[in-house]
Amino acid sequence: MTGNIVNGAAATTNVNLSNNASITGVFGNVTSATLASGGRWQLAGDSDVGALTLNSGGTVALGDGTAFNTLTVSGDYVGAGGTLLFNTVLGDDASASDKLIIGGSTSGQTNVAVNNVGGAGAQTVNGIQLIQVGGASNGVFTLAGRAVGGQYEYFLHQGTVAAPTDGNWYLRSELPVAPDPCLADPTLPGCTPIVVPPEPVLRPEPGAYLANQAAATQMFGMRLQDRTGGTARGASERGAWARISRNQADYGVIADQLSVNGDTSVLQVGTDLLSWGADSRGQFGVMLGGGRANNTVTSRATGYSAKGKVEGQAVGVYASWLQDPVQTTGVYVDAWAQYAQFKNTVQGDALAKERYDSDAKTASVEAGYSFKLLDSASTAMFVEPQLQLSYTDFSADNHTETNGTVIDGSDAGGLTSRVGVRLFGHANSSVGNRVQPFVAVNWIHGADDNNLRFDGERLEGGLPKDRYEARAGASLQLGQRWTAWGDMGMQKGQGGYRDVAGQIGLRASW
Repeated sequence: MTGNIVNGAAATTNVNLSNNASITGVFGNVTSATLASGGRWQLAGDSDVGALTLNSGGTVALGDGTAFNTLTVSGDYVGAGGTLLFNTVLGDDASASDKLIIGGSTSGQTNVAVNNVGGAGAQTVNGIQLIQVGGASNGVFTLAGRAVGGQYEYFLHQGTVAAPTDGNWYLRSELPVAPDPCLADPTLPGCTPIVVPPEPVLRPEPGAYLANQAAATQMFGMRLQDRTGGTARGASERGAWARISRNQADYGVIADQLSVNGDTSVLQVGTDLLSWGADSRGQFGVMLGGGRANNTVTSRATGYSAKGKVEGQAVGVYASWLQDPVQTTGVYVDAWAQYAQFKNTVQGDALAKERYDSDAKTASVEAGYSFKLLDSASTAMFVEPQLQLSYTDFSADNHTETNGTVIDGSDAGGLTSRVGVRLFGHANSSVGNRVQPFVAVNWIHGADDNNLRFDGERLEGGLPKDRYEARAGASLQLGQRWTAWGDMGMQKGQGGYRDVAGQIGLRASW
């Protein structure tokens, strides 16, 4: 049915909606309303009833989100597993919302669902009042699903921070906690007048966006050794190479309120197009790459989680010059540039999947100098200080979530520097094979940004500015054509950051 039910001043009208019966309209001076078994009432304006009973399967939607309505129950309210649906601008305490005003007492249990109507989220104090109770507030109202606005997660609370026993129900961007007896009676033994501001609860989805951003900016990064395995070749040799890498990262974001667990897998292939030089050697080539990252972000406060996914493809060029490639000593210089495109998704618990695109342009310059520490007929040992500078220009589409949150991902990328030293050795066999183990330590400093804006409010990611890395591995040269290599590494940084990585590679020369 669509229309209004208006009760005369001296008349009695009882409305009973069940068996999937529904009405959209205004109730005026209705004596009582009872809903159950699929019965639904959607308000088309402010309404009032004498008593309201909401049984299991019954729903009262206080509006359609185009306007905010008030439902007044002059008498008692009884809940028995039904649902109240409110439309609310999820922001600060002054936010507009549908409202239920109960003049009498409440009893039983009721589910409360909240639809965000354009709210950008904010830190609350007392909260956004949804339900006002004039009599005994014995009913229990439970938030059904999630209420999110911007970066914030909202929860249903009975009472305010200043008056926890006022009996009304509010949405606040903080977790419900057991009431402090000192607030009710400050004269109790051991109570001191300490006022602690509530900590806002952030939802995990911002962490997934940030984790996606961090994974994309780092997905196709490389070093000269990642393409060559660290084994030099003759001055005129050209070749093709392939590498597979995988890393597992764990860290916290947003004041460690969210924990991130992510893994990234990458396949890169390339081939030398030009090779020049006699004693020294120069090479120029092209490369392609594909990668995928999966991130799971969990709120330590609420247990809610969000999953992020990044799929990327990259194309690039590289050039290198080695002063003495045969003896693997002297200076080397390596440079590369890549362009990558990414498809991204984020999906939180009980929320719609969000899709958006991004891209990155990255350039790198690396240099090092190798000299011998030990030399014998069958073995040699070298040390090689290294310096690498890379710059990433990352951009993502501005994205509006299904719930209305606007996400601006433009502030990302920047300069990253790596300073390290690699210790490696040669062990030659009688048939021309060579085994080259190595260990390396690096200091990585990221001056780049890992942040986003949610409805204009800036959030920073969890990648520490300074990370420390240790790597170890070996390459195996088989005759004059084939080289294989593999290594493992770990990065650590502030805030519990840890990244474990491994790779294998193969190069064929001709």
